[in-house]
Amino acid sequence: MIESMCSAMGKRVRKCREMLGYTREQFAEKLDISVTFAADIELGKKGMSLDTLIKICELFSVSADYIIWGRGERSENVVSNLLSELDKIEVGYAEDIIRTYVKAVSDIKFRKIIN
Repeated sequence: MIESMCSAMGKRVRKCREMLGYTREQFAEKLDISVTFAADIELGKKGMSLDTLIKICELFSVSADYIIWGRGERSENVVSNLLSELDKIEVGYAEDIIRTYVKAVSDIKFRKIIN
């Protein structure tokens, strides 16, 4: 049972890492762990300490319930987490991109409604 839990937790960790666009090396550096240990976590080969779990939850803005059990909500918005790493000029560019994306999605939804 522990092996299957570690495997499922690792898959969720990897999914979060990939969703935020971190390489495994960047992920390991942010957590102050080795790349090998990061890989072992993602592959479910090794469990993690409470300290590492907390760091992962903070880095990815997810609850421990999500990492451990696959349920629960994000504690913060992923977009906010990504934007926090940018300077003011880059945030402005990102806001423009997001506005354009939201408008495009809204236009697509509107077209589906009227068709």
